[in-house]
Amino acid sequence: MLCNELKTKRGKITYPAEGTKKGEAINNLATKVYEDLLFNDDLYTIKDELPNELTLDNAVETLEKLAFKGYISMPEYKEDLNPKYDYKGILQWACECSVLSENLTYKAYDPNKKDAKKYSAYLCICHICKIKDIYK
Repeated sequence: MLCNELKTKRGKITYPAEGTKKGEAINNLATKVYEDLLFNDDLYTIKDELPNELTLDNAVETLEKLAFKGYISMPEYKEDLNPKYDYKGILQWACECSVLSENLTYKAYDPNKKDAKKYSAYLCICHICKIKDIYK
């Protein structure tokens, strides 16, 4: 009989695998583990990788961390070389952040070039993790 020991918030749990064939036993085991983790709110998701407070200052680093851990592809940034002026005459830099694995692109504008990059990364995280944009 196959067994799998898993460390959860509730401690170590041993899940027995049952089935007439090895493949069937592994399938049954995976289903049993998933259902148990889901039922007990122990399922680890991408949201568990986010910092306690997602801000513009940690957005670029957080997005890259998600990519390094394999949740998404590495973000790609495209910054406009020439800033434009908004209707109030304020200089605005633009930065586009793309996450190809999610088929996602967000463009952000800011008077500060670095903040435009931070906000575009922040918007991508908000979309991927389905969280509200607190800066909107």
